[in-house]
Amino acid sequence: LDANTGSILKEQPVGSSVNVCGPPTVDGDWIYYPTASKGVVALDKNTMEVKNTYATDTTLLYTAPYVRDNAQTVESSPILLGDWLVFSALDGALYVYEKNTAELVRKIQVGAPLIAKPIVLGDAFYVADFEGNLSKYYITK
Repeated sequence: LDANTGSILKEQPVGSSVNVCGPPTVDGDWIYYPTASKGVVALDKNTMEVKNTYATDTTLLYTAPYVRDNAQTVESSPILLGDWLVFSALDGALYVYEKNTAELVRKIQVGAPLIAKPIVLGDAFYVADFEGNLSKYYITK
């Protein structure tokens, strides 16, 4: 989209696998999209081709009315932290993936759906869950 006019500059169908839930995160030529049914997907910014998928477990809370049955919903934008892609999911887990390989580094099961994105402060991650708990985790390589 043109930031000044809102007109479409480029449009590329990417199929039903990218039902976008929250705002994307851009890193160079890659766009990381949270989705309603496929966790987070990485698209090539130039071709809009899906490059990687960062899966979650099945959602505990269905917030998107157009998905059901084994949806892997991520509502908030992922965070880039060096070579890591960090995001929270509605399956109740905080995920840390290698952004380039989509290899899971760490999964922390919080126990309640996570809608808001995690906050990174120093070497700690803070997550607020759907039950109103605020938790702090340390993740190191």
